[in-house]
Amino acid sequence: MTSMSDWFVAYRTIGVTPSNFIYAVIERSNSDIQEKLSDQLQDHHDAISLLFRPLAKEGEKDNVTVSPWQEPELGDAFDDGNMAEEFVSGFDTLSLHLKDSNGDYDLNYARDLRRVIKFSGFLFYVYMANRHNEIRENGSKEEPVPLVFNYTGNTENPVADASLESFRVVGSQIQLATRLGVKHVLDRDGYKSYDEDDIFRELENQNFLELNRKKKDKEDQDYEKFEQVFRASRDPDQDTTFHRLVDAVSNVIHDFSNRFDTYTPQSTAQTYGWRAGLLKPRGNRANKRRFRPDPEMLEPILLSVIEPGQSMSLQELSEELRSRYGIIVGGTEQDRRHLAEWDIRLGASASQSDPLNNQNRDGFKDAVSDLGYAEEYADGVTIVSVPEAEI
Repeated sequence: MTSMSDWFVAYRTIGVTPSNFIYAVIERSNSDIQEKLSDQLQDHHDAISLLFRPLAKEGEKDNVTVSPWQEPELGDAFDDGNMAEEFVSGFDTLSLHLKDSNGDYDLNYARDLRRVIKFSGFLFYVYMANRHNEIRENGSKEEPVPLVFNYTGNTENPVADASLESFRVVGSQIQLATRLGVKHVLDRDGYKSYDEDDIFRELENQNFLELNRKKKDKEDQDYEKFEQVFRASRDPDQDTTFHRLVDAVSNVIHDFSNRFDTYTPQSTAQTYGWRAGLLKPRGNRANKRRFRPDPEMLEPILLSVIEPGQSMSLQELSEELRSRYGIIVGGTEQDRRHLAEWDIRLGASASQSDPLNNQNRDGFKDAVSDLGYAEEYADGVTIVSVPEAEI
């Protein structure tokens, strides 16, 4: 969770927060997922649990404590209707698919731990994407940020374009959420009462920025760059000293020109997404990423909405994924309305009038079938199910 950003290296305790949040989501679920995972990690009969043997061997199951999750100051993460609550429900269902330990010599599959880790990765990415919509003061949108999964097999079509655009929407939402956080912290710390002279005095005394520079000349350069950004900053709606300061700090945090040699929040989320297996193409130098989850990522997402022994049509599954997580794969009546709410338009291709509900839906159906969870019948209806024996 903590390997992508250099500000995690400078402030290592920041990296604990995502893990605490994911633990809080799991803890709130009405399931035995914690017990199942603890049994697996102390079993030592499979490759994954062996990795934990130096930590878990002969250890008491209750001797490890986790720091409690502290709700963010800008609105509780677990308020009704927020994305975190959807993932609490998701872990409830996912836990039903994890294997029970039936004896001292029973093998616990590494598959189960992989499912939890992959679903946790998806959880945190979607949480970041939707946080601004949860804490903004007005204008919140009814639907979650759309994630258009591209199953068309190529990148030159309207679905691929919509997937790229939804990826960009995630980046902009993360930037807007960060700006709200900057505004809140500066207000909380008393900067709202500062005039322009006060800001310049703070910069001259180098009391404003928290930098991790080993050389004084580098630190001087950073203060000089920040002063330039502040002098150039303007808030078109509220051109006060405080709002100019908010604008300057936000611009520095999201600086793409590498003037400050830092990793922006959007870049952190992007790297997190492709390393987790949610985005393609992979690699630090890749451009125009789109949502195309690995099978190992798709499987726990499906298992978080389908209980063992339950069956539903592919259309019903698509609607569950859309309404709960914002996933758009085609096949529901609400897809285009959902995309339009976030200003994403999806037109026709040269070969199909509706590629989302045809080519993309078929590609998604094939992906679910490849996992062994879908079967198409003679009447053309595809049924998705997870048999009891899956456990």
